[in-house]
Amino acid sequence: MLSTAALLAKFDPSAWYAWIAYAAAIYLFWSGVFEKGHKQFGWLRRKIHPPIAPPVPLTQEPDVVLGHPGGQQSTTPLHEIPAGEHGRLIRVEPRYLIENKDPTVGIRDVTTGVQTRDGRTHVFDSFFAALIAASSDALVENVGSIPMDFLDDVHESAAFTTFLYWTRFTRQGVRWEVVYDPESRRNTYAQIPMPQPELRARVYERAARSYSIEITNSGNVRIDEVECVLPDEATNWQLLTDALAAYPIKTLDPGESQAIPVVVTLGPAVSVELTLRGRAEAVPYERTQVVSILG
Repeated sequence: MLSTAALLAKFDPSAWYAWIAYAAAIYLFWSGVFEKGHKQFGWLRRKIHPPIAPPVPLTQEPDVVLGHPGGQQSTTPLHEIPAGEHGRLIRVEPRYLIENKDPTVGIRDVTTGVQTRDGRTHVFDSFFAALIAASSDALVENVGSIPMDFLDDVHESAAFTTFLYWTRFTRQGVRWEVVYDPESRRNTYAQIPMPQPELRARVYERAARSYSIEITNSGNVRIDEVECVLPDEATNWQLLTDALAAYPIKTLDPGESQAIPVVVTLGPAVSVELTLRGRAEAVPYERTQVVSILG
């Protein structure tokens, strides 16, 4: 076996294998230089511009609570109570706080309402808070009465404990619902889908020159006080809203439809751009859509 000295003596610096050795040595040298330089540059860049972690939506329960409800109530006047019967609740006007106890995070698009224990829900339309800041609260009052049909068979002593009270809000991109039970004095929390209200309309023919405009709730949230408004120039279109049980339409749940009869006589407009309006969780909703008797 040849010694190192013997190998060096036989080494020809101009031979082909020498050039391969030179290239390998140069590659190793510069790759080491570049790797070290890259690490040092990255370290320097991180010192000058520290990386900012993207905000993570807060999915833990928010520190938002509803205060215990009080308020005003009234029962059937004594002179209206039939013999042998007792007074009944005819009006309950709740009053309570929505408290955001989080010291750093505000909540937005805040709505509230009442719910029966069998799941019927009512929104207090006159209350809407665009923002309740951190460590702040909002007072819910003068929002009207709990619906009369909710009050059936409710004794006046249980006027404020029979029902559940809820609030919904958006917190760092996540929609939440908090439900307060006055009997147990507990708040429960759930993430809910972001509200996406959408009304759509179509025209179909019922008889000669008699049509209906069918309004459908295609969104994921209930829409209340739904109405259809024709443009002033559509003089040959007439909505027959008297044929409905109530107008504006009291409520349309997701997937639900309601038809409004309409008479279209000879005139300038076979297509019209109508306006659909309503309220989704106390927030006004409006969109325009072109409809035609030609389909």
